[in-house]
Amino acid sequence: MMAPQPNVENLKKQAKGLHKQLMTGDLESAARIQKALPRLSATAAVDVSAAGVTLQEVQHVIAVERGFSNWKQVLTEAGAPAGHKPRATLFIRPGLPNVQAEAEWFLWMVGRGEGWAMDRIRRGLPRVAKLANADISHVGVTLDEAQQIVAADYGYADWTTLEAELGKLRPVRTFEDLAELEDHEIQQVICRLGRDRLAVALKAASPRLLQRLRQNMSTDAWQALTDAMEALGPLPLSAVEVEQARVLEKYRSDDPLV
Repeated sequence: MMAPQPNVENLKKQAKGLHKQLMTGDLESAARIQKALPRLSATAAVDVSAAGVTLQEVQHVIAVERGFSNWKQVLTEAGAPAGHKPRATLFIRPGLPNVQAEAEWFLWMVGRGEGWAMDRIRRGLPRVAKLANADISHVGVTLDEAQQIVAADYGYADWTTLEAELGKLRPVRTFEDLAELEDHEIQQVICRLGRDRLAVALKAASPRLLQRLRQNMSTDAWQALTDAMEALGPLPLSAVEVEQARVLEKYRSDDPLV
């Protein structure tokens, strides 16, 4: 029996409610947050509410609690055709080439008359809000309109604003370029990759990258990571470079600013 599709609006409300409870210092909410956010695993429950947890992170918690890998998978599963597998996600902020491809793919799906795409186009494009699926596919939805809807989904006023904002992101061409990311992006690297994977990749990292990671981790979490690196002992440089390449490949697949 197929699992029911998630109710996104309901899950959004749950995330807002959990975030609000967390901000009041509720310890039960803090425990739920800690369980799904590795960056807070070593933080005292009473300190979680002051750790700068964002609504996006709480949405991630809600998604994980319901068996999803991340919030984007929730959005995909909410209207994806049977058998569709969502793309893995590493970072909250998408790369401009990825968003452009998403808008083109979305427009293609509208042309096919796929149910989930039609629901999305109705919500974002008033001129087709009352049309049947078959009619929407033949009214000439443009790429500009698809881009506008995608921009709104990512929280931007329009496509021009999205292009300007995403264009400011630093390009990542090598593993060491991760050191130049914004703090919240580095926190996502830490959160999504996990200690064991990072321990291998960081065996040959520069002091600059190690320092940037340390700045974005609690004292206990950093100590656990350095202990894991030491426990690995000497590793062939080739093995470390393979792991670094895997991390970089995953980053590029989700945020290809190269």
